[in-house]
Amino acid sequence: MSITMSVRAASLTLAGLAAALPAAAQPSHEESRRLPGRALAPLERPLHLESSTMPARQALAALSAAARIRVRAAWSDAADGLGLDPEARVTLPASGATLPTILELVLPQCDTGAGGGTTWQVGEDGAIEIGPRASLNRRPVVRIYDIRDLLARTPDFPEAATLDLQAALQACNNSAVLRENDLSERPEHHPDQDLLDLITQIIEPDQWWITGGEATVRVYGGQLVVRAPAYIQRQIAGPAGAVALPSSSRP
Repeated sequence: MSITMSVRAASLTLAGLAAALPAAAQPSHEESRRLPGRALAPLERPLHLESSTMPARQALAALSAAARIRVRAAWSDAADGLGLDPEARVTLPASGATLPTILELVLPQCDTGAGGGTTWQVGEDGAIEIGPRASLNRRPVVRIYDIRDLLARTPDFPEAATLDLQAALQACNNSAVLRENDLSERPEHHPDQDLLDLITQIIEPDQWWITGGEATVRVYGGQLVVRAPAYIQRQIAGPAGAVALPSSSRP
């Protein structure tokens, strides 16, 4: 069985499963009704900017004003010393790019590399949160994705049709024997494990519990259950995953 997916997170577009995750692994119907659609608008709207170079703190303020959305950044001049360099020279792109695209271009220019590197997510109040992964990991959320379509097995019909009745009957007998032997020798296939491997190896591989991180993912009853910070969820679910769920959904 092959698994085809698209994660549309700015950096992975597994376009998150990922391109990265799947178009099929979208939030469940019940969850989708709870996602504030208006919170997605600033992420999808092209921003009108003039290409210029300025300190990171000023650049993020300009992005906040252009997108009409609050931006909370953790700066390296804070008490713990983690975060972005506020004085790093940042070049903003010209008009036409969306906020996620611009963030993916800007953050590497002012990232100090501390705390696992800096990334971004959408907070529960709709503000853009920027900070080191080590800080964002402290606020995981639980999301459930319906992946039954990804796990369904397609029947395999290897025998071609024939107009020769005698040959067809003989082929059926031979095919039955071959299939019986084939099934007895074929190793058991686990599409759910293939999916889990794809997620944990492509999306933020250092952040999953199997590699020493704290994010967890498992398949249960045709549902993908992910406990991870919002920056990981957005890479799995695409635009809908960028919006944090209400606190009642958190563990």
